[in-house]
Amino acid sequence: MANKFASRLEIWTGGQRLGILRDAKEVRVNETLNGQYYVTFAYPRLPDDHERYAALYEDNEVRFPVDMSDRVAGQIFVIKRVEEIRRGRSVYKVVEAHHVAFQLAHYFLDEYVDFAAAKTPEFLLAKLGNNTPFTFYVEGSFAPKDVFEWGEARKIDLLNAAVELYNAELSYDNYAITFTTRAGGNYGAEVRYGKNLPGLQRTSHSMERVTRLYGYGKNGLTIEGYAGHTKNISIRNISTRRTHTKAERIFPKRVRRLNCSPKCSVISRPSSYRNCRTKSISYNSKRSTRRSRRRVYGALAIR
Repeated sequence: MANKFASRLEIWTGGQRLGILRDAKEVRVNETLNGQYYVTFAYPRLPDDHERYAALYEDNEVRFPVDMSDRVAGQIFVIKRVEEIRRGRSVYKVVEAHHVAFQLAHYFLDEYVDFAAAKTPEFLLAKLGNNTPFTFYVEGSFAPKDVFEWGEARKIDLLNAAVELYNAELSYDNYAITFTTRAGGNYGAEVRYGKNLPGLQRTSHSMERVTRLYGYGKNGLTIEGYAGHTKNISIRNISTRRTHTKAERIFPKRVRRLNCSPKCSVISRPSSYRNCRTKSISYNSKRSTRRSRRRVYGALAIR
């Protein structure tokens, strides 16, 4: 975990800056268009840095300095996941913090729009911004859309529904959320392996792959249309009678009585259970003989 550059990431608690996480390593910002936006880093436990190390727990904030040239300058991230790892004598925390804009998930909209004709994004965004610290902006031109069954859900889910409805994109600047036709822009930047791209990783796997599915029912019933078969599953073939377990079909009522008997319990089923005689056996009766019990040997245990 060697790091030749000092980190400028800041740790905030209770609305006040506690300090700079200079020893933070592997600081990575991950952003997906209209998706996740979070930062991950590792921070070691050092003998003279107990206060900042202890402050790395859920709901505290990490911030990037405002004088950075990168687009993450001044952005606030809320710690959501902390994993403490011990390897030999070294102890460190792996922290995952999500952008503060995703705190919108903590707010719920009680209103419900059953149908509203020809509405612009401002109509929906105004409802999302009410009673929250967030401000919504619209950038670009959007054609009015009919709104159906929108509301009574988490505001972050309703925002994603609005994005899908208007085919929009989102950009974040802390508590300012921009609803735009295109987030970012083409600035002529290039990514080249060996220059500004230090590595590549490609993953390929065949797990969870399904190539064919064959459907079979009871008594040879198959899915309708399968070549070479005439028996098909349809409403006529479906029985509405109650189904029973295999044990209930073999020992009709006696097995069901056996379940509530304080003297008997089923432990296994004999290999020749179809040849067992059960008509003369009454498991709850005091007249049961040792001979009749032997007939179902392996199927019952008498306590």
